[in-house]
Amino acid sequence: MMKRLLLFLFSYYFIKNIAYYLTNTIYMYRHVSKKYINDYEDDDDKDEKDEKDEKDEKDKKDEKKKEEKYEEKYINKFIKLENKYIFSDKELELEKVKYLEYYNNELETIKDEIINAEIVLNELNDNLNYLTNENQDDSNVYDPYTDEVVLSRDAINLVKQDIGFAKAKIENIKLKTPDEKELHKLSREFIIDERMKKFINKFIIEYTPLGNVLMVYNHNNGSFDYYSDVLIPYRYLEVVARKYVITFDCRPVYINMTEELQNMNETSNEESKPTNEESKLTNEETKTTNEEPVIPNEEVKPPPPKVKIFAKFKTYNKEAGTGHVSIAPPPKNSIPQNRITSKTNEQSIPCKVKEKSNKYSYKGKFANFSFIQKINRKQIDKKYATTYAEYKKRISQKK
Repeated sequence: MMKRLLLFLFSYYFIKNIAYYLTNTIYMYRHVSKKYINDYEDDDDKDEKDEKDEKDEKDKKDEKKKEEKYEEKYINKFIKLENKYIFSDKELELEKVKYLEYYNNELETIKDEIINAEIVLNELNDNLNYLTNENQDDSNVYDPYTDEVVLSRDAINLVKQDIGFAKAKIENIKLKTPDEKELHKLSREFIIDERMKKFINKFIIEYTPLGNVLMVYNHNNGSFDYYSDVLIPYRYLEVVARKYVITFDCRPVYINMTEELQNMNETSNEESKPTNEESKLTNEETKTTNEEPVIPNEEVKPPPPKVKIFAKFKTYNKEAGTGHVSIAPPPKNSIPQNRITSKTNEQSIPCKVKEKSNKYSYKGKFANFSFIQKINRKQIDKKYATTYAEYKKRISQKK
């Protein structure tokens, strides 16, 4: 009996646990597992979408890179730059010092002008005293200015006029004051020149579609010096100069061709507009032409054709644009004469010329550029800076 009882209890608990486990698994499968599966599927879809978006972005970037020309490189960064110089504290202090120097020099020049004018006035007064004391009015006097003999009274009047002019000149000089705007401008230009002189030691290297280019700005010549083993066209040099300006923050050095073209078009439009006087003249001319009497049409007989006794040569036997007969055979790569027409000669096409443009000077290959800065011996040892005259003075002082 006991064994049966124990088996019954064991089987009861076993079946109960199995039933509980099965109900839980069914519930989890019906409710919870679907959510997890849906979330998992959503995550997979998101990952796939992200991968697709990344691929699309990469494809777009690659397409943009392919579409963008090398000539348009660095334009966005260049546009953000301000077209002015930003000065440091040391440079501003140096500007103040230079302004005071220029101001004091201007005052000294004014003082020197006053002293020179007073010297002239004293000489004129001495001449007047000499003429009034020692000569009579009717006596003759030699005038050194005109190299003629003049009456003393006429000479006295001339000297008095000169004295009046000299006094007025002194008063005008005393009223002079240094022009502060010009002095500020000179001091600012001095700082900019000092800064620009240092750019000769600053260089960049850029890879172009044709080859590498090394570029330096030469302030003395106002041009961009470049070194390359290959011939580089102007449109690629513009890109390299743009990079140079961006790296060293010197925007005013670079001349933007788009801005120059806009200014040129504006000036040409302003010039093409007729003034009021020109419009009046045109109106008057049209009126006069309309008022002219109408002449009846008469039959105009054409002149008889002239008999040409000379032979006509072919175009390849004539020199281009001149009409002279050439005895030599034509070159292989010669331009055909049909391109040179009378219409192009008769109608002159207006040509637009830019007022400013960036200058580029070729200095040689990469081997010609020295990366090591040369030492100025005159700054280290003063003996190298001495002239022959100073050397002779030292020898004479020793003796």
